[in-house]
Amino acid sequence: MAITWTNQQPADLVLGQASFTTNASGTANNALNNGPAGMAVDPTTSKVFIADINNHRVLRYASLNSLTNGATAEAVLGTTGTSGCSPNTFRNP
Repeated sequence: MAITWTNQQPADLVLGQASFTTNASGTANNALNNGPAGMAVDPTTSKVFIADINNHRVLRYASLNSLTNGATAEAVLGTTGTSGCSPNTFRNP
């Protein structure tokens, strides 16, 4: 699926919040972000990956098409809410 963005284009969805006017943070669940720092889309599967640095994890969403305000991630990579040096943790990914 090809998506084209232009400069100054307004957003039409929100990742990690229920709406454009909410600002919940620090909640470590599969729907809220606390400091999202990067996003990537797998060109083969169209899965969306969000680096949630203050929750020390990466969230995986099913696809761009499935995203809605407050959408829940289908997978969480890393240990939610804690950081460290082990095979299953991130520190500010």
